[in-house]
Amino acid sequence: MRTSRAIRIFLTVAGLACAPAWSSFAQPTDASDKPTDTIFNEIRLNDDGVFTVDTAGYDWYYDFEREVFVLGIPEPDETVPDGRPIDYRNAEAPHEQRCTEEIWIKPFETRPVTIGYDEFVDDDVTVLGRVTVKGWVTGDVESLNRRVLVTETGRVDGDIQAPKVVVREGGIVGGDIVEKASPLDIDLRAPFSVAGIVVVASFTAFLLISGVLMVIVAPRHVGNFCVCFESCKVKTFFLGFLLWLLLPPLIVLVAITIVGIPLTPLVPLAYILTAVMGMVAFGNMIGRSFARRFLGGEKSRLFQTTVGILLVMSLWFVSAILLGSSGATAEGFGVFFLVIAILLTAFPVSSGVGAAFLTRFGVREYLDWKDRARSAAEPPPPAPPPIRPEQFPAPPPDSVSGVDET
Repeated sequence: MRTSRAIRIFLTVAGLACAPAWSSFAQPTDASDKPTDTIFNEIRLNDDGVFTVDTAGYDWYYDFEREVFVLGIPEPDETVPDGRPIDYRNAEAPHEQRCTEEIWIKPFETRPVTIGYDEFVDDDVTVLGRVTVKGWVTGDVESLNRRVLVTETGRVDGDIQAPKVVVREGGIVGGDIVEKASPLDIDLRAPFSVAGIVVVASFTAFLLISGVLMVIVAPRHVGNFCVCFESCKVKTFFLGFLLWLLLPPLIVLVAITIVGIPLTPLVPLAYILTAVMGMVAFGNMIGRSFARRFLGGEKSRLFQTTVGILLVMSLWFVSAILLGSSGATAEGFGVFFLVIAILLTAFPVSSGVGAAFLTRFGVREYLDWKDRARSAAEPPPPAPPPIRPEQFPAPPPDSVSGVDET
């Protein structure tokens, strides 16, 4: 009898595994208050039969005689010596006697978590998915993104925090119940999110077009600029920072000259041009590092510049999305990425001005003072000695010199 029952259980589980949807097996006993399109969340197989739980937390068992799933829990067959049935799933049974199997829940578990009827957790439960408590939890229960359900047989000694908390009649909660919005929910429909993405996309397109034009039209200038930018990072940064501080007095100084008023707008335009050149050089440096690590070696300067600019501007994209989303957590991450993006962009903007000053906008190659001292200390190559007349090779003998011309 037990062997045939085990075979039926195996065949049932195999059929459930091949079924396209759990709902096709669900036949609730009371169709008036239970939906017929129930979706099962998990299935358990033991010596007593086949049991499952739907997404709403209701228990089902498989009736082998009718070959359907039935809502509820079957009557136990085991009895105590006085003839009373042992129902370990009875809500009136003390949890200390019923819940004897200790389990451990992995922190921040993403899959649905179920504490069974005879199970207990002697710790806090903090997960990302749904939590169903049928047994006993001695600590707090928190779900960051899903609901927490305490069934008729469940008990939680601590607090419960989740976007949605359901405690059925008979369930015990010793602490407070706090329903709060999920910190992981990000609403991307906010107007500022779209405006921020448009602004960042516009700046990205401007930098990409400028970088392509500079690399194609003036490759030698860009090469001198990139070499100075990468070899003198500290010097170009602080020199550029100083020149940015001198921008207002420089504009005033140019404006007070006789021919300075028409040239005044050219000063900030020159600063903007050097900042763009700095972003191009910085993008080339980032793109070269990316190509060496992930693409097997250096690529063309145009390709490296494009990849580097996209990588740098991706931080601005992430910041715009998070800042335009609802939720304190999303805004906090948005501020964090915004600070990182500002610091990362300030370096090429400042160093670009310094590198442009040292290389005259890439016209000449910049040599550090150590390179200049080394080249001055090296003696010039010796000149070749003069050639004396006797060192000239003798002319070849006349092929007809032996013929008498008379």
